[in-house]
Amino acid sequence: MRFYQNLFLAFAVSLLLFIPFIGNVHLFDWDEINFAEIAREMVVSGNYLNAQIDFQVFTEKPPFFMWLQAISMHFFGVNEFAARLPNAILGVVVSAFLLWYGKKIISIQFAWVWVVMWWASILPHLYFKSGIIDPWFNFFIFLSLISIISHYHSYKRSSKSLYKLLLAGLFGGFAILTKGPVALLIISLVAFVYWIFERFSWYLPFWHFIVYLCTSLFTFGVWLLVDYSINGPDFLIEFTIRQWELLTTPDAGHRGFFGYHVVVLLFGCFPASVFFTAWLFDKKNRQTFNVITRDYIRWMSILFFVVLILFSLVKTKIVHYSSLAYYPLTFIASIYIYKNIRERSSFTLLPKILYVVISIIILIISVALLLLPHVKSILILKIQDDFAKENLQAVLVQWPWLDFIPILAALLFLIFGIYFLKNKRISTLYLTSFFHIVWIQTTLYAHVGNIERISQRANIEFFKSLNNKDVYVTTFKYKSYAQYFYTQCNKSMNLNKHNPIWLETGKVDKPVYFSVRKYHVKQFEETVKDAEFLYSKNGFYFYVRNPDL
Repeated sequence: MRFYQNLFLAFAVSLLLFIPFIGNVHLFDWDEINFAEIAREMVVSGNYLNAQIDFQVFTEKPPFFMWLQAISMHFFGVNEFAARLPNAILGVVVSAFLLWYGKKIISIQFAWVWVVMWWASILPHLYFKSGIIDPWFNFFIFLSLISIISHYHSYKRSSKSLYKLLLAGLFGGFAILTKGPVALLIISLVAFVYWIFERFSWYLPFWHFIVYLCTSLFTFGVWLLVDYSINGPDFLIEFTIRQWELLTTPDAGHRGFFGYHVVVLLFGCFPASVFFTAWLFDKKNRQTFNVITRDYIRWMSILFFVVLILFSLVKTKIVHYSSLAYYPLTFIASIYIYKNIRERSSFTLLPKILYVVISIIILIISVALLLLPHVKSILILKIQDDFAKENLQAVLVQWPWLDFIPILAALLFLIFGIYFLKNKRISTLYLTSFFHIVWIQTTLYAHVGNIERISQRANIEFFKSLNNKDVYVTTFKYKSYAQYFYTQCNKSMNLNKHNPIWLETGKVDKPVYFSVRKYHVKQFEETVKDAEFLYSKNGFYFYVRNPDL
């Protein structure tokens, strides 16, 4: 098969994996709705220079990703599909890119192993079906880093060309424009650790790093200078403060233990994580390949551990913070698999045990998800949290034919996976991966909607019922962006709208609708004494406060 045919196949399969059904479930609060609302307000206001929430300047993120969402909304309307489409398209691009790059540095067979490991891992499917900012951010960092590596290899061959270095700087600048200077921090740490492994010998002239830094900062600085000239230093100051807070304090209750991301990557990137772990404990594998391939393995290993350690140290623990590690993890896992298939060597005991244990856990989870609607009443009796109890009272959708497919797929994945660990054939790997992909896709389709019903659907439906009405809509004692996106609110000339005290107790000029969680109902009724109770549903209580006529 010619390479363009391989590329077309990867493109077609990834289209099927990442595009369908991305608009079937409401956006999740906070991150998905946060970014989608910024994009919506760009479309409504025509102000694309600054990010805004509730038409007030939002300084926590640069605007690149929201620009992509705004473009999508221009073509497909303001909805969930448009908000998630930029990441879904990127999922297709990444699949094709991994195939192309894997062939370039090793072989087409390795490239397919890498792509299949990417498709068979759990979290990339969530990642590219979401409306969060990290997929583009991480891809730009990865492109920047591999451009540096490629420039380094060219330099060792006495090439004087700087275009790869300039390209690396361009991608680094776009990474900063997507999420911030942590991109430069990660790339700098990787380059620094590589310098240590080179025994403090400068593998590139120091002025090359200056060129890279200047190119990155220039790319980001074009937008920053325009923003500074119009709005002054507000974004730069507030953004810097916010980044420091995220690094040093747990945000929004997102705490976690030091090994949080180890667990996330072990289960979230399964089965690739099993073979990555096997590589770490199998030293004889590391001298198998040629010098350039071994150098790529070193770079990817450094990238993985920089990401893992950095975000283990960061106080805020969120699943997607370690998502950049998907690239090096799947790369090294694929190296291990490719080497064992090519040499017909035996897998060690460790990957076999990990594979079986995690596969059984997946099978148990599949059965538990099938039984959830039937044991929900028992869970409600056992749970102590009143809000969670009412959440679980949500009516769940059951798919009589679909609910059993994840269980069957998980079982076949376990059986064929054990067979692959014994016979080490590429065809068996593809068949095993196929069943895991089926498990991922059907599980997402069958159960993510129910998770959304339990966690937030009642709240979203309340906000949607107030769509385009001339009212104020707010929350009490909890943070949300859903009231902005799902009411499709417009800019208000009354600045009191942003004052919670005025909304709760002041002389309002139009009705104020409140969403209150079960936790704070008593406090709300004591604070907002003239509010009229409307109804409650699944842990959310809704009130209206009418103006005095």
